[in-house]
Amino acid sequence: MDSTQDQALSQLLTQGISGDSAAYTDFLKQISVVLRRFLSSRMPLDLVEDVVQDTLVAIHKARHTYRSENPVGPWAYTICRHRMIDFMRKYRRIQNRETPIPEGFEFKAPEEALKTTDKLDSILTALKHLPEKQRTVIEMMKVQGMTVKETSAKTGLSESAVKVNAFRGYQTLRRTLQLETDGNT
Repeated sequence: MDSTQDQALSQLLTQGISGDSAAYTDFLKQISVVLRRFLSSRMPLDLVEDVVQDTLVAIHKARHTYRSENPVGPWAYTICRHRMIDFMRKYRRIQNRETPIPEGFEFKAPEEALKTTDKLDSILTALKHLPEKQRTVIEMMKVQGMTVKETSAKTGLSESAVKVNAFRGYQTLRRTLQLETDGNT
């Protein structure tokens, strides 16, 4: 940003802070162009607009910190750089946790997915072999959709006991189904 542009932006921002909404709108429009140019050489282009918008919000919130005797460029670039760093940190964390969906993959409702597999019979059979408390708790929570609190009230077990029975039942089901899978392969 050259000094002429910086002075013009500084004047618009100062007028905007003083209450001139038209000047403030012009400032935001012009600074967004400057910020896009700044960011486009520093990050993936498909993410630039998100950071520009985030920066504009941050500039709006921090406008009271701007001193009219200072150039607006370094002030805006500093805010933008911090927003970009924060955004990229968050973006990388999300990217590291996500697994891309394979091309052509179709999502199915859980009920449809269970109906289309042979596992349903195995699960129901394994569920019948669980101790009564574990089976009852799992059926209430997973089949009927009850919460731990509702299951506790209905069975007379404490919430802790409901959680313990559910956990032990899940472990038993997991082992039983794993043995069946290992035996069939």
